[in-house]
Amino acid sequence: MNLQQTYITKNDCYQAGRTITPKGIMVHSTATPGVMAPSWYSRWNRADLAVAVHAFVDDTVVCQHLPWNHRAWHCADSGNNTHIAFEMCEPTDWKTNQTYFTACYQNAVELTAYLCRLYSLNENHVISHKEGYQKGIASNHGDPEHWWTHFGYTMDMFRADVKRKLADKPITVTPVILPQTVQQGDSGDAVTSLQKRLNHMQIALALAFNPLTVDGIFGAKTREAVRAFQTARKLSVDGIAGPKTWAALGYNYGDVNADGKVNAADALNVLQAVVGKRTFDASQQQTADMDADGKVGAQDANLILRRTVNKQ
Repeated sequence: MNLQQTYITKNDCYQAGRTITPKGIMVHSTATPGVMAPSWYSRWNRADLAVAVHAFVDDTVVCQHLPWNHRAWHCADSGNNTHIAFEMCEPTDWKTNQTYFTACYQNAVELTAYLCRLYSLNENHVISHKEGYQKGIASNHGDPEHWWTHFGYTMDMFRADVKRKLADKPITVTPVILPQTVQQGDSGDAVTSLQKRLNHMQIALALAFNPLTVDGIFGAKTREAVRAFQTARKLSVDGIAGPKTWAALGYNYGDVNADGKVNAADALNVLQAVVGKRTFDASQQQTADMDADGKVGAQDANLILRRTVNKQ
């Protein structure tokens, strides 16, 4: 399991400094398609945000943002006093992407087993947010079952998989404490994650650099790739991957309707927003703003269509 640790020290929950004796684990999912685990740090590492979980899980990484025994603000009820909580990140094509789901699910199983061993728990101490509501210890949500049902999975199956994992030989996990900023001369897992995401964006936004070799070494080519991305997204162009660059890398640009494809349907959604027939939430605004001018307009619809044509 790839466990990366970046604590949200500016978050009010972290600042509150309350601890718990963990008596269970609560599984959530984000219901924010396309925003992967590394992107949540910049979203939540701020004050005046009355929410915080211990970790986010996607298909490649677990990002820990609170100490495991910290009292998180995750379920708006007494479950905050007893349960460690993590969020599984949903992809843009969350209803159909079996490959992603399987990898994310396995990471969730490994994390849960790891936490069970850490706090002398077992599979019977694991519940979903939905089950927490049914038990009267969490707010009224249906996650993560609302996502899992598309692949035929249940919490009973998850608990059975955790039980099997607990029967295996324990895996020693050493969290990688990631820097908030990486730049030329750095190396390690943070740089590997950066290079993978830049390669994705090179295709998604037709950026002017050749695909990077994913070697975990921040050299001149990685710096120029960061600069190309920053230029395209109208960020400060310094070649350094700081919090704003990491946050911008977390979006899947152009896929407004989150069906896993960028095509004419997305352009139509943008045009509908332009004429006032529909509204976008903050994530959709960011996804649709292809020209990075801070608003969604006809030019963004045109860029989405051009991207569609270029793919054919």
